[in-house]
Amino acid sequence: MQIRTLGAKLAVASFFGAAAISGSAFAADLSSGGDGGGYKDAAPPPSYFTDDSISFRYGTAFKEPGVNCGNCLPGESGNDIEKGIGNFQHFNTDKWGSNFIDMDLLFSTGKDPVQCAGCNKFGSGGTIGATEFYGVFRRFWSYNGITDSHYSNFLINDFGLNMGGDLGTKNDPFSEEKRSLVIGPKVSFAMPAGFLTLAVDYYHEWNHNGFANAATEFESYDVEAVWMYPFKIGDSSLKFKGFFTYIAPKGNQPCYSGVGFAPTDCKTVGEILTRPELDLDVGAYFGSPNKFEVGFAYEYWLNKFGNNHDEIPGALANTPELVARYHF
Repeated sequence: MQIRTLGAKLAVASFFGAAAISGSAFAADLSSGGDGGGYKDAAPPPSYFTDDSISFRYGTAFKEPGVNCGNCLPGESGNDIEKGIGNFQHFNTDKWGSNFIDMDLLFSTGKDPVQCAGCNKFGSGGTIGATEFYGVFRRFWSYNGITDSHYSNFLINDFGLNMGGDLGTKNDPFSEEKRSLVIGPKVSFAMPAGFLTLAVDYYHEWNHNGFANAATEFESYDVEAVWMYPFKIGDSSLKFKGFFTYIAPKGNQPCYSGVGFAPTDCKTVGEILTRPELDLDVGAYFGSPNKFEVGFAYEYWLNKFGNNHDEIPGALANTPELVARYHF
């Protein structure tokens, strides 16, 4: 069963992306307080923020459960898959909280083949790679914003309600048609710079499972963390950012077992997806800070889609990625 968050890539981050995974979103961070706790007597006037960006990521070590794994025997690691990923991301704050939108368009090479009769070959026996769309939306309803309060202490800047959903589709044999909803409490922690947020959500997913050619539905919970910390080394401006997502076991699902797509019944296990990223602000060297950045990301996906990586080939991915991003 195919599941993801930020994000979301998240984003996460994505999640990661629960409320903010923008490359320059630190400009909108809340004050850390510093009074040791309680309500402040005064606060600065509201300052709302919008950031839009497009980016491209590239990696050669992606994995897909049951795909490109030789004889696909249980316990095998699966072979690498090359992908290029175009991304659009939007983040904005308003009086009541913030919005985050993340959209990926993923292009695989032929080692992750498309599923369609009569079109899986071209040229001298090459294979057409699959294409996937994955979108994430998160809305954060801020306690301070809704109540016009200014609560903060040494640990917490704000808290409120995280809600949203994911939408995914892919033209591979699994034929993903994911729809998911999340809702739960979220906390924004006090930081000297940048941000750190944590949400714990109720999770409900509808999807299609190509192993059994059947619709599936699950209930579980997830944990979404998103962070960004800006810093400088000499004249260079950098950002360390990323997301972490955990999705708890969802029960049983049709799954891959042995050679081919055998629709046996498998227990799902806890899933972890995280992508830490280090970016260099190249635009700052030319008088345009927070415009163009390049970086390096590392994606770790354990028990992908809830499949046990000790049993299902391709359910564990360790993927270095190159990143280029433009803010407009």
